[in-house]
Amino acid sequence: MKLKKLILLCLLITISITSYAQGKNTNIRTIEIGGLILDTENSSPLKDAEIFDNKSNLLGITDSKGYFNVELKQKNEGNLSIFFSVKKKNYETIIIKENWGNFGKGIKVAFISDLKKKNSKTTKVFNNLEMTNDNSYKNVSNKLKFLKKINSIDEQIRKEAEGNEKVFFEIDGAYYIVYDENWLKIDTKNEIVSIDRELIIRAGDLNSKIKRSEIVFMSTFNNKPFKVLINTK
Repeated sequence: MKLKKLILLCLLITISITSYAQGKNTNIRTIEIGGLILDTENSSPLKDAEIFDNKSNLLGITDSKGYFNVELKQKNEGNLSIFFSVKKKNYETIIIKENWGNFGKGIKVAFISDLKKKNSKTTKVFNNLEMTNDNSYKNVSNKLKFLKKINSIDEQIRKEAEGNEKVFFEIDGAYYIVYDENWLKIDTKNEIVSIDRELIIRAGDLNSKIKRSEIVFMSTFNNKPFKVLINTK
């Protein structure tokens, strides 16, 4: 009889401890970060780069592909805070500190960044952090390819736009509307564009009607007589 009571008591204690632990876990938010770390000068993957949290705890180390997958944990309340650093011997440390909205408990993030060697003359350092459903090596690698393509287009557009006020550009058989530091790719030079909802013209005719410095902002639509709205007011 005493043995049965002892077993029952142990069982109750175990259940209580498990319930308490589960209750505590509901107050914890997990942020899973899958990332790639590359050398700034040649974009080669960096092995053995170390990832630390905001308390200098080592979270993980990049593999031979420059990939890492780590978790940040924080209280499940308020806005999402992402704070970590990446360090490697003979390279400059980078610190990532972001505050996002309240997105719930289980968050996945994809991160891509260069590391610059100490005393390097290279000034251009790239990094990208965004929420994702898949932060595996394959998906983050594909994201890198896409971002490289976007960066290449950025450079081409900047060169073409330097020293002029053009809005519409045709570059390598593709069409773009450019304003400020931004650009919008369109399908054809015959895309219908409205200026201030007053004038409707073809995208290819924009350069004769408006200067780039006159644009305040731009919007796109799917179900209007025009696909793009340019605002100058």
